[in-house]
Amino acid sequence: MGANAVAATSVYLDRIERVRSLMAERGVDVLLLSVGHDLPYLTGYLAMPLERLTMLVLPQDGDATLVVPRLEAPRVVEQPGVFSLRPWSETEDPVGIVADLAGRPGTAAVGDQTWARFLVDLLPRLPTTAFRRAGPGPDAVGRRARRGRRGGRPRRGAAAGR
Repeated sequence: MGANAVAATSVYLDRIERVRSLMAERGVDVLLLSVGHDLPYLTGYLAMPLERLTMLVLPQDGDATLVVPRLEAPRVVEQPGVFSLRPWSETEDPVGIVADLAGRPGTAAVGDQTWARFLVDLLPRLPTTAFRRAGPGPDAVGRRARRGRRGGRPRRGAAAGR
């Protein structure tokens, strides 16, 4: 592994550790992220918004797994120590794979850009799990949580673009 790969892995490990700390603080047992900006922030992989499920399963404790359609797996740059890759084929049930990886969490936070069809399919597979948004907001545990409060009001107008 080259120096750049080690540096990238270190960045993702640090981000995941910060998210896990927030998960513990906020009572979230597993974070489920699909398409959107949270996924590349934590893994480096920008998923294409396909009708096939791509999801990072990040338990508060334990190994993170990126579940992707087999046809997308070659696009993923693996980050050893950050997440394992779990490609799924057309004959497999990706929602079932995610449910199995999630275990039996009391609370799951789901990325805001997760397709509703995947969440609707996941609900009966995790019947005792309380679901909530991963962010934004005061209880955010995803990428937006990293911003925190920067001492002051939110910027408006032209200053907001900087």
